[in-house]
Amino acid sequence: LYDLASKTDPSVRVFGYAYANYKNAPRGVILPENVNISYVPDSDHPFDEATRKRVIGGIKGWQKTGCTLNYRPNLLDGYTMPHEISTDYYTEFQEMRKARMKRIDVDGPNPTFGTQGPFLYILCRMMVRPDMSLDALMDEYCSAFGPAKDAVRDYWGFWARYVIEHAKEFHEIPVEHNKLFHCVHYGFQYAFYAHMLFPEKLLKEGFRYLNLAKELAKGSPEHLKRVEFLVAGLEHAILCSRTCAVCADESTRNPERQAAIDAVHAFRKTAPKWLFNPKGYALRPWFNEPAAWKLHEIDPERVVKIPVKWKVKTDPDDKGISLGYDKADFDDTKWEWGLTDRYLEMQQFGSGYVHAWYRTAIDVPAKFEGCKTKIWFGRVDESCRVFINGREAASFKWNPRKDFNTMNYPMSVDVTGFIKAGERNVISVKLTNQSGSGGLWQPVELR
Repeated sequence: LYDLASKTDPSVRVFGYAYANYKNAPRGVILPENVNISYVPDSDHPFDEATRKRVIGGIKGWQKTGCTLNYRPNLLDGYTMPHEISTDYYTEFQEMRKARMKRIDVDGPNPTFGTQGPFLYILCRMMVRPDMSLDALMDEYCSAFGPAKDAVRDYWGFWARYVIEHAKEFHEIPVEHNKLFHCVHYGFQYAFYAHMLFPEKLLKEGFRYLNLAKELAKGSPEHLKRVEFLVAGLEHAILCSRTCAVCADESTRNPERQAAIDAVHAFRKTAPKWLFNPKGYALRPWFNEPAAWKLHEIDPERVVKIPVKWKVKTDPDDKGISLGYDKADFDDTKWEWGLTDRYLEMQQFGSGYVHAWYRTAIDVPAKFEGCKTKIWFGRVDESCRVFINGREAASFKWNPRKDFNTMNYPMSVDVTGFIKAGERNVISVKLTNQSGSGGLWQPVELR
């Protein structure tokens, strides 16, 4: 593109992103200085050794091409927790500085000053004083707390050490417990697992430092007010962690869930401004709290959970029906195991398929004899036919002209005449995927 455009205008500049699956630099390629690349590093903070190596290697790789390098980080993580990543961000920033970055364009950050104050301060301050050491930046931030400076420094040091020492869990827990995407994903679904990274008992340890800070600052109203701001941030984090834990426990009933949610909302009504970000990703649909803090739509006692592990087989020639994949007595023992809480592309089945089959068998308790029954799919991407005990019970066809986003909605169909209470029931689903990733990507249950 640059070669073509420069024939018309030799001074032309071309801009592009090095982002996600195309963030790696080309090898053995020299780019003109007028090609501007905005590098978007992994958002996997805190760094484990593999991430650190990958990020630094990526920066150096683009530097070798000779292009003009810009820095465009995604700094949206942390939710309402003391997810202290100043060390990693400082490292990343300084590596970009060594690579002679010309511009910085930050996506974010998450302005939750009550629990991420040092990081937010350092993020902005380095744009003015990039030569300052991390220690000097932290000292400058903590000096705002006057006589409580050292206690506040110890408080943030406690969280920085915790995050760094548990970097492995910060990478592994989201993959297992992010119920939508099974990855870190910029922290957009942090409320699914916040209580695992920052359990209430751990958060309360922060009061050891803040209580001392309050004692040291009690003779200075201005500095005491600043310490109390941090106390409010920690109290807010505890309420959020507690609510995340309550809503993650499927055995909790709606009154308990609602009480925990109400406690957070009541606290926020009187919270200091900028303690947390009321318009950020904590509260947007599909993100964090709206995704994770849900009331039961139906009494859990009237739900039969279907395990996420099903037998799965792609059907490239669309011969599943003729081969009997829909039949109750079909032998699927040679099929591979797959999961119904993530896309097929995130598993061993790869891409390029159009049709795929899922099969499972469940016991339905006899107590549900005579009950109206629905099968509820968390998400289906994109079309499907549902067979129960060898009979077709329902079908759904994706119609992008009518509604492109049906793969993002739950799907529920009445199967009362097909389910046999007190017996083993075989469920087969023929999936058809025409665009992008596909599969049963949220759990299935009988209601």
